[in-house]
Amino acid sequence: MGPSINDRGTVAFLAGLDSGDAGYFTSDGTTTTLIADSSGQFNFQRIPTLDNLFGEPVINNRGTVAFRADLDNGERGIFSSTKGNIQTIADSSSDLKTFGITPDINSKGTIVFSAGTVPVPGTITIDGQTIPIAELFQNAGIFTNRGGKINTIADTNDGFALFGSSPAINDRGTVAFIGIKPDGEVEVLTGKGDRLTEVADSLGAFSSFRGVDINDRGTVAYLADFDAGGSGLFVGGQEIIATGDQLLGSTVSELNFLNKGLNQDSVAFWAKLADGRSGVFRADQAKSAKSPFSLDRLYNEIGQYTTTTSDGDPTDIYFPQLSKSDCKSIEFPIALLLQGALVDKADYSNYAKQVASYGFVVVVPNNERTLTNPATGQTITGLFPEEAQVNDVLKDMKAEDIDPSSPIFKIVDTTKLGLLGHSFGGAVGIGATQEEIRIPGLGAEGYTIPTELKAGIFYGTSFGDPTTGAFVPINNKVPLGLIRGDLDSVSPPNRSQSTYDQILNPPKALITVKGANHYGITNEDNPVREPSRPTLDQAAATSAIAKSSGLFLRANLLNDRRAFDAIFNASTHSDPNISIISQAQPML
Repeated sequence: MGPSINDRGTVAFLAGLDSGDAGYFTSDGTTTTLIADSSGQFNFQRIPTLDNLFGEPVINNRGTVAFRADLDNGERGIFSSTKGNIQTIADSSSDLKTFGITPDINSKGTIVFSAGTVPVPGTITIDGQTIPIAELFQNAGIFTNRGGKINTIADTNDGFALFGSSPAINDRGTVAFIGIKPDGEVEVLTGKGDRLTEVADSLGAFSSFRGVDINDRGTVAYLADFDAGGSGLFVGGQEIIATGDQLLGSTVSELNFLNKGLNQDSVAFWAKLADGRSGVFRADQAKSAKSPFSLDRLYNEIGQYTTTTSDGDPTDIYFPQLSKSDCKSIEFPIALLLQGALVDKADYSNYAKQVASYGFVVVVPNNERTLTNPATGQTITGLFPEEAQVNDVLKDMKAEDIDPSSPIFKIVDTTKLGLLGHSFGGAVGIGATQEEIRIPGLGAEGYTIPTELKAGIFYGTSFGDPTTGAFVPINNKVPLGLIRGDLDSVSPPNRSQSTYDQILNPPKALITVKGANHYGITNEDNPVREPSRPTLDQAAATSAIAKSSGLFLRANLLNDRRAFDAIFNASTHSDPNISIISQAQPML
C-alpha cells in the first residue's frame, strides 16, 4: 500500500522521523499535519518488524483519515482522525483481537477493515521477506463502521476461514475483498452486508489473489497469481497486464497492486522489469492494449419486461442483464424515454435496448391523454407524453428498485435520471429541464424539476411558441443535447439549430446524423408521416442515435471522461455518420 490522496489533493502517508520514530501524516503540499505518532497513545517503529507490521493510512474527500495502529498498552485497532480528533473504530478490547494492516474509507466516512479473534499462525515468504500470515489474513471477517456502528460484510458463517487484510469500499458502500475457504479455495468477492457476489476464484487458472479494489461503478480490480506461474492484473474480469508482457522495451517480471489503485478510468500498479528497472505505471482503459476501450455498447445482454406505472401507463423497461459476479454490485441510472406523438412504445425497442447497453435502465411508457388545439378548440386523444411523467416515473423506479419481485431489484441508481425523447416528446423533455416557460400542451403548472434529473438528450425536436413560431430562451438547469437527422422534413435541421442556439447553459451539444430522417430513431421508417426518405440504413441510423444518446448521458450522469471527450471533443468520435457541435463551458 502506498500513500493515499483525495480529490482535494491532500495526501495521507506513513513516514519515518530522524528521531527513529514513525507516524502517519497528511500534507497538501504546503502544510504537513501529524495524525499519529509514538508520542501519544500509539506505538510506531521506524522499520516494521514481525511483531509490529503496519500499513499506510487512507484519506477520503472530507479529510478523514483511517488507519490501523498498535497502542502503548499492547492493544491494537482501527482508528480515524478528523481535524485532529482521533476516534476508535474497533480495538482489541472487544471480541476482535487482530486487525488487517490497511483499512479503507469512502467519501461518506464508512470505514471497512478485516479483523480476527486470534492471530493466524505461521509465516509466508513474499519477495524474500518473511511475513506473519496474521498480518495478511484475519480469521473473523470483513466489517464496516459508520457512525459508530459495526456491520458485518462477511464472516465465517459465509463459508470462509480467512479474510484478506486490505479490503476496499466504494462510495455506494459496496466492499471488495479476498476470502479463503477451509478447503483452500481463494475468492475475490463483493458485498454490502446481505449477499456476497463472487468475482473470481482459484478453481481455474488462478492460484491466489493479492490486492483488490473497487470503483464507484462497481468494477473490481485484482492481482491474480497463475497456476502456471507469474501473475496478472485484471479489471472487470479483463486482463490488463501480466508477467511476461512487454513494457517500456523490456519484460515484466513482477507485479504488485493494492487498494486505492483503481479509479473510474485508470488503474495504477507497480512493476519490475527484466532489465532491473521498476516503477509505478498507469493503464488507461482507452489505451490498454489488452482491454481497449470502445465507444460501442458496454453490455451485450439486455433484459426487457412490461409493467404498469402507478398512473396506469403500460411501460416497457430495458436493462443490462448482469452476470452472477456483477449482480447486486452495480447500479444503473434511469433513462426515461418520452415518446413522439402517436408513436407506440414498441416502436422504440431497438433504440431503447441500445441505450440500455450503455449502462442505463431505460423506461418507455405509453402515456395516453387528450390535447386541445388552442386555436380551433379541436381535441385529440392519443399517445402524448407530459412533464408529470418525469417525477411519476422516478417515484415508480424507486419502488421497483426495492421490490424483491422486480427484475430490476437493487440495480437502479435512483439518484440519477436522464431524459430521452423523440419529436413531441423531445419538446416535452426540453421543457422539463427548465421552469420559466410553460408551453400549452407541453408543460403544466406545478411541475418542479427533481434533484435527480441530471441531463437530457432528444432527437428530431425543437422548442418554441407554437402560435408565433418564435424560438424561446431555454434556461436549462441540466446539460442538454439535441440530435437531428439531416434529412428530417418533420422537424427540419434548421429548427434544431435554432433551438440549440437558445440553450443558455452549457454543457450542450448538437449532433447531426447524416442520411437520417425524422423516424431514424424508431424500428421502422414511416413513409406516411415523413415524406423524406433516408439514405442511411434504418439500423445504422438507430445505432448512431442510440450511441450519441448513451454517450451524452454517460458523460453527464456518470462523469465518464471518455464519453465526455467523444461528445465535447468531436475529433475522438469515430462514427462517419455523426458530426457534432458542442460547448462544454460558458463563453467568457
